[in-house]
Amino acid sequence: MRSEIMGVAIQEESDENIARLIEQGYEGFVAVGENRLRQKLLRRIKDLGAPIATIISSHAIVSNWAKVGSGSVVMPGAILGADVEVGEGCIINTASSVDHDGYVGNFAHLCPGTRLAGKVKIGEGAFLGTGCSVIPERTIGNWTLLAAGAVVITDIPDSARWAGCPAKPMKTTKQNA
Repeated sequence: MRSEIMGVAIQEESDENIARLIEQGYEGFVAVGENRLRQKLLRRIKDLGAPIATIISSHAIVSNWAKVGSGSVVMPGAILGADVEVGEGCIINTASSVDHDGYVGNFAHLCPGTRLAGKVKIGEGAFLGTGCSVIPERTIGNWTLLAAGAVVITDIPDSARWAGCPAKPMKTTKQNA
């Protein structure tokens, strides 16, 4: 088992260790890709009183008029346009873009290369796979999953699973029901 990651010692996860790190002035951040687990863990460390870090790569382009919520990360090559709002605990992954007046709900995850045109609204906990594209003024529902490469030309409801070009509902089987 590893004892460190990138020169930082791995410590046992416990409320006591978290409290000690908070006392030492550390901020909390949850680096987990799965949206519901990231939401649960972020809420846990907030409940323990940790200040929450927001991480924006120096290689991202973020408009002065964009807002990024606590606990979110904006990775290298990502672009956030004017009047974009990114909620709490989001991942705006490598080379993704959110054009003007876009909204990304809490705990959403835009995988690498996702492209959102202007005035697109992404619901809480939505997961957009690598290379998804969404045309202007569309809404993606809460806790919806878009498969990699999906091209969205219509609004998508909450808790849906869509794929394809153009994106359509995925067929449900006994395995993924």
